[in-house]
Amino acid sequence: MPAAMNAVIHQWAVPRMNVCNIIGNPFKGNAGSRRVFEKNGFRYIGETANDIIEKGLSDGARTGLYLLEWKREQEVL
Repeated sequence: MPAAMNAVIHQWAVPRMNVCNIIGNPFKGNAGSRRVFEKNGFRYIGETANDIIEKGLSDGARTGLYLLEWKREQEVL
């Protein structure tokens, strides 16, 4: 998965759309997803409150999101 995310960012988003900044929001507690973002250069910037209801769970558990940000390095001319 890290390789797939890397390809989407560097072979599609940057060259085709000139993307400079991406925000990622995996669910809190999903360490694997958070790690995929971090392996691709995203940095942790915070968390949301536990105000999202997880669908598919009978107890209506609530969770929040991790906030991670990726910024493209600017080319020096």
